[in-house]
Amino acid sequence: MTTGNIYFEGCDSLLLLQEITGVKAPSLKIPAWLARTVGKIAPLCYCLTNTKSLFTTYPIDVLISNSQISSAKARRELGYSTRPVKESVTDAVAWFRENS
Repeated sequence: MTTGNIYFEGCDSLLLLQEITGVKAPSLKIPAWLARTVGKIAPLCYCLTNTKSLFTTYPIDVLISNSQISSAKARRELGYSTRPVKESVTDAVAWFRENS
């Protein structure tokens, strides 16, 4: 970890959602290869049952891609600034509760 950087990982987000919503975070952990396999099969199941697709390989691929995203250019060129993650997630949860 580099000094001055904050890293926010997938498990952290589930625990933060648990704290904000009061809904227990899932505790089942499955290997990425199994999740990808299910994600490849799921569209066929949705098609056969004529239901909306809720699970695909895309989110799994994003999570395991180890993407390194930086807002440095936006900060430098546009004056972009962030706010605390917890504040943003709290607002998002409130919005979804009001608009669902």
